[in-house]
Amino acid sequence: MSRKIITLILMLALSVIAAQGAFLQQEPSSRARGMGSAFTAIADDSSAVFFNPAGIAFIASPQFQSMYSRLYNMEELSYGVVNYVNPIGENGNWGTYSINMQYFGYELYKENIIGLSYASRFGNSTSLGFNLKFMGLDIDTLGTANAIALDIGMLHMLTDKIRVGAFLHNVSQPRIGAEYLPRGTTVGISYKLLPQLMLSLDIFQEIPSSTEGTTYGFTDLPDEIQEEIEHVLNDEELDMYDEYLENFDAIKKAKPEYRFGLEYNLNQYFSFRSGIRRLPDNYIRYSGGFSLTVKNISIDYSFVDHPALGETHSISMIFGENIRKFLAKSATAKIDINTATKEELMSLPRIGEKTAEAIIQYRNEHGGFKSIEDIMNVPRIGPATFENIKDKITVDGSEPVNYQPSTPKTPTAPTSSSVKVPPAQKVNINTAGVEELSTLPGIGPKKAQTIIDHRNTHGKFNTIEELKNVKGIGDKTFEKLEPYLTVE
Repeated sequence: MSRKIITLILMLALSVIAAQGAFLQQEPSSRARGMGSAFTAIADDSSAVFFNPAGIAFIASPQFQSMYSRLYNMEELSYGVVNYVNPIGENGNWGTYSINMQYFGYELYKENIIGLSYASRFGNSTSLGFNLKFMGLDIDTLGTANAIALDIGMLHMLTDKIRVGAFLHNVSQPRIGAEYLPRGTTVGISYKLLPQLMLSLDIFQEIPSSTEGTTYGFTDLPDEIQEEIEHVLNDEELDMYDEYLENFDAIKKAKPEYRFGLEYNLNQYFSFRSGIRRLPDNYIRYSGGFSLTVKNISIDYSFVDHPALGETHSISMIFGENIRKFLAKSATAKIDINTATKEELMSLPRIGEKTAEAIIQYRNEHGGFKSIEDIMNVPRIGPATFENIKDKITVDGSEPVNYQPSTPKTPTAPTSSSVKVPPAQKVNINTAGVEELSTLPGIGPKKAQTIIDHRNTHGKFNTIEELKNVKGIGDKTFEKLEPYLTVE
């Protein structure tokens, strides 16, 4: 019984010390935890829902997130998250929604939150989002209580390297029974110092609520719980408990919390993170972590220390295409039409899906664009469209993506029935253009373009067997192609 009572005391204390995000400040992302929770201006994967819901507006495909941790490695303080994010319409043109759930605690103390979120882009560089949270609290011997809360977030790209964000937490000032839950404001900025290095800074300030009559001390607990606690703690310890809660609550409302984090992407598979937080009571907390991303799965680990209670470890997973690929472009950042993806091209004014595909097809067939004016050679793009996009595009001289000049064919005399001669060397399906792919057995220009469209949408082929994922290429066709294919 003593362990349960001590845990209950800790739970009640934490509900004052760290009430944020859920009722407690859990930070439902191992990635963000590893960066000191300085995530307001990054917010570029499904976990953005909990730090700045505006960020999910730039997610182009569905993502599913799950997470588990034990606060200070205590089984009674288990915490879990499940979260599903899905864009509405092509590339999220109608916004993005999320359905998520959080749970925390054990049989004596339980918190549950069911959240509904929505975010929408405004132009190419700004988004707004909100969370509607249905919150439930169950404390043994005290009963249950419920509340509804609202969060609001904003994200803006100043340039392709600098982002700013703001998050208003519990802006509706919810109340559980007679107790007001704390509100807070977080503002943040992130800077991409290097292509592989991101820095981020957040400042969090709690907003005082109308809490007259709200108390958290020992004498406000039911008599039967007080009697059990008195068998565990002496009078001096009880006085210290009451004094700490009272003093910390005052400090927390007067001083801001500073959070700093960095993320370094070693390559496309591994990322490392570290962070530091200065709490309102001047305690310093350190954190770190790493992630492994393979295809459409990212696994994140983090640890966060505490000066008195020890470390908290967490692990989370995100499933989805193009995980953490930041699709939105700043209004001041030009798009290189020789390397842009279909989604990036669609962020340009008057460029829809069909036109973006036509740009990529022209680029693959003609060896790229020599100047931005060349884009007017693409069907569907005339002088009027060019005027709208000319200040937003560039050609920086880099080698065009998905293009490799084909080996000239030796002219042959025409015959009544032409027989295709297989290529003398293996064809790299990650770089070949329409003409080179068309030299493969059973592949004509139309099917070659289908292969390129699949590559542009889903990324490079990791194995030649993945070619069977392309529409129209089955096992029999693949058997004919296999001797002539490579991905290197």
